[in-house]
Amino acid sequence: MYCKLHKKHHHHHHYGCARKLPSPSSDSSSTSSSDSEVLSNAALFRRNAEVIKLRRSTLTEQFPKEIWLPGKNDMEWCAFCLGSKICQEIYGERTEGERTVYYRKLPYRRFPLLSIVLHLHQDKVKLLLHYLHQWLLIKGLKNVICMWLYALLACLDGSNVDEECDRFLVTLYKDLKRHLKSCEEWQKPRATLIMDILSDYFSADISISDSQ
Repeated sequence: MYCKLHKKHHHHHHYGCARKLPSPSSDSSSTSSSDSEVLSNAALFRRNAEVIKLRRSTLTEQFPKEIWLPGKNDMEWCAFCLGSKICQEIYGERTEGERTVYYRKLPYRRFPLLSIVLHLHQDKVKLLLHYLHQWLLIKGLKNVICMWLYALLACLDGSNVDEECDRFLVTLYKDLKRHLKSCEEWQKPRATLIMDILSDYFSADISISDSQ
């Protein structure tokens, strides 16, 4: 089954000078979200994704790329998205060929700004979603991982989602569901939000996940 975007149009959505997609951002263990807040965030995601879909060309001009972006190296993207500290926790020391990659040479951590995510081709969006899935399995649903998942899913073009990507989204959903059973209480709203996005906005066949 292919993922399907809901064909619902919205009017009068303006980003103004905003440079970052709104997303859950609390790392405090004292912070909790009600079901209504999760649903509200899911609705906000739908609005953001539809704005990007309808106005991508205009937004790309409004928010030009201003920094260097990594190629396909997972370690460079890990430092770029999550920061060198988490990157080192995930990868340890890595040797590529005869050259050791030093963490101080890796890119600085960046937030998923519009001036970054709008300039990623769909193949790169899918690649980063795969990387984030791998990092999630190692580090859990940290706030920074949730922010990047949220932003990249908002930029994922449903018309470019094939069966392979659909299976990946179901796998991501399945692993989030497993994470939900063992994670800290303050992480549960994040997992629930991403799961709601996958099942509602992308219409992934979650029954496949539930049967596994």
